Amino acid sequence: MTYRKSVGDLGEKIAADFLVRQDYFIETKNYHSRFGEIDIVASKSDCLYFIEVKTRSNQEFGLAEESINFFKKDKLFKTIQDYLSKNEIESEYCFQVIIIYLDFQARRAKIKHYPQVALF
Repeated sequence: MTYRKSVGDLGEKIAADFLVRQDYFIETKNYHSRFGEIDIVASKSDCLYFIEVKTRSNQEFGLAEESINFFKKDKLFKTIQDYLSKNEIESEYCFQVIIIYLDFQARRAKIKHYPQVALF
């Protein structure tokens, strides 16, 4: 497993734990389609949430928020439509972003939750 993959996996675990503490139910993790991947699909209060998790241990490649650009949102939108179609879901949904900044020396993670993000 690469360093990048292990950091990403750790961030997704931290994000999922955070969501559960906020009373979300995790429906699935790492949903793959031919368009891309959705990190977490969760539900809360009869609403479905598609959640992109970005994890950074440094800012060598810029802020995590900057990586969710038009092209990433387009892939996410198509992947969400694929998930809804395959699971025959016609309800409203929300797209969220969780940013995890890891500080390995302090053994801490800073979580930024963006609960309402527009895909376009």
